[in-house]
Amino acid sequence: MPSWVQAVLWGRTHSSTCTRGRNAIPFGLAIRAFLRLELYWFAIGISWYEAKLAIIRDAIRTYLSAPRYSLYPIA
Repeated sequence: MPSWVQAVLWGRTHSSTCTRGRNAIPFGLAIRAFLRLELYWFAIGISWYEAKLAIIRDAIRTYLSAPRYSLYPIA
């Protein structure tokens, strides 16, 4: 069976399967990153929720010190 027939029947080509594999984060690395973050949060004694709030709080504080966009009232 020619390769173009396989591509039509199964919707896959060699290039699409290679691209999909190259763009995906390997599952093992995602688990490793998650466990390292959990260990870090456990070591410093904060929860993931507190860490998330600290990141958001810092981002808002930085933006308010030098806002990039101004919002003008419509009414």
